[in-house]
Amino acid sequence: MEALVLHAEDLAKGWLLALLEQLPLQRAPAILQGALAQEAPRLCTGIVRALAEDRALLELQPGGELAELAARAGGMAGALGMQESLGAVEALAAVIWSAVRAALPDPDADQVSALTERLALVMELVRGAVLCQEPERVRAPEPEAQGAFAPEPEATLTPEPDTAPEHVWRGRGPEPSGDEALWKRALRARRSLTAAAPGCRCRCC
Repeated sequence: MEALVLHAEDLAKGWLLALLEQLPLQRAPAILQGALAQEAPRLCTGIVRALAEDRALLELQPGGELAELAARAGGMAGALGMQESLGAVEALAAVIWSAVRAALPDPDADQVSALTERLALVMELVRGAVLCQEPERVRAPEPEAQGAFAPEPEATLTPEPDTAPEHVWRGRGPEPSGDEALWKRALRARRSLTAAAPGCRCRCC
């Protein structure tokens, strides 16, 4: 694993390339201008060392020396939300696993199994650190980043006023008959339908 530690910058570059492949082209400047170049090599070093050293594993646990750095993994990757942050962690895990396999040209089955379990444990600590970070450290998606599939704002329907002609009976004096009485009963029925189906948006309500 020491050979991988010496190539931590190459691991960070591999992570950067993986992120650029996943995200739209217009998001590339945000990643390149972020903290990935400064912080990712140190994070990669900590993860690789944790594959072989229990002491390094403790540094990634809550309260450890690298816990806060691990929590910033999504920010390094320019993530615009928790889902993208977790996706960035998965991309980093894939890059590191590929490098580990390349460093072991002819591993036996037991060695592969042990390294797989260890990497899963290490990356679970990184994932947990991302999940436990303060909400404000994960930026909410901005409208232009949501793309063409962003839901349009729901149209607001202005209800028609429940008004009747001025000559309709208003409750004072004897109830009218004829056309005015029919209008009154129709208005009551209309209000009953609206109360029975408050979510209805058809023209009848």
